[in-house]
Amino acid sequence: SSSAPVPRSHMRRGRSLRSFSSRAGFSADGSLVERLNETLADYPLSSFSAHLAGSLGTFGAAFLVYFHVLGLDLPALAVGGLVGRLVKRPRTVALDLPLAASLAHAAPRLNQLKLAPLLAPLVEQPARPREGGASPQVTAQQPLAERLELRLAAAARWAENPVNRYGGPYMFTHWLNGLLTVGTATACTHLGVDVVGALSYIPFLDAGGGGATALTSSTSCVAAAACTNSLTMPLRLVLLSIYGRRVFAALDAWNA
Repeated sequence: SSSAPVPRSHMRRGRSLRSFSSRAGFSADGSLVERLNETLADYPLSSFSAHLAGSLGTFGAAFLVYFHVLGLDLPALAVGGLVGRLVKRPRTVALDLPLAASLAHAAPRLNQLKLAPLLAPLVEQPARPREGGASPQVTAQQPLAERLELRLAAAARWAENPVNRYGGPYMFTHWLNGLLTVGTATACTHLGVDVVGALSYIPFLDAGGGGATALTSSTSCVAAAACTNSLTMPLRLVLLSIYGRRVFAALDAWNA
């Protein structure tokens, strides 16, 4: 039996998608994660700077919109953002790090993102290993600044393998748990739960200090801007993987 003919509109749509994929840099032999790894490896400083600038720019733009345009005032979200900041450090130690280590072993696909190239500025110091594989020795006769530089470079080289193995899972768990913390605290506050008061029962957590009672009209805008920044982080990473390499190469050629 003969197959049904493919409509011309579908054929045009397929050609358009393939054309867009070709222009954007997609290919069958490289995923977005692989492209991002290549960009980080070739342009570590530019990648870090672009990611930091995108994060700060997103937060600033979102805050301006929420505060000056929308006049956002959501007390429950303000409390949620405050709780997220208060529990960030203890949550990192008690939950994010153990969960990232577990995910790195249980889901090896999460290890595909390699963040060790971001340590390249520290590794690319005079403390590179010699041809025989031995690193330069730190001696008491060397100046203090040189000794610190050598030790810092050695520590960065030692951290490359753990960062490559656990950096991606930690980045994912920290991002997800941060959003879940703010969302849960906001929902509980909206339902009438004294979330800030409940934090006083957590050991080593000063819920009464650090501005816990200073909930101003702009606090909810800060929390909303932080959530917007976190929610758009995957999009910024996708854009960096697609366009980062060609943009950085063009900047290098322009500065040459």
